[in-house]
Amino acid sequence: MVSRECVEMACAFQLNKLKNENNMKKAFIALFMLLPILSDAQSVEIDGIYYNLITKAKQAEVTTNPNKYTGHVVIPASVTYNGVEHSVTSIGQRAFFNCGNMTSITIPSSVTGKLQ
Repeated sequence: MVSRECVEMACAFQLNKLKNENNMKKAFIALFMLLPILSDAQSVEIDGIYYNLITKAKQAEVTTNPNKYTGHVVIPASVTYNGVEHSVTSIGQRAFFNCGNMTSITIPSSVTGKLQ
């Protein structure tokens, strides 16, 4: 005969498994919904600063520089690429990670996203 504890443990295991599967489904759906936005992004370098451009929204996010940012970095309020102006609205996660030779940064008021 199976003990009550074993049954409870088996039920708890199945519930956790269902929760994890449900979270995976939610994550997949969220990713699927973001694909049109992500596919609309374009990475470019303008005046030494790297951006992810969201063309439909005409927004720009500062992103990592493969050569690392150095000295005083001035982020403009907007950038123009292929004749289209994009408002610089955010700084990407780890954009300035490991930039030990960067001495200072000027961030415009157009940047409303968190500096990470």
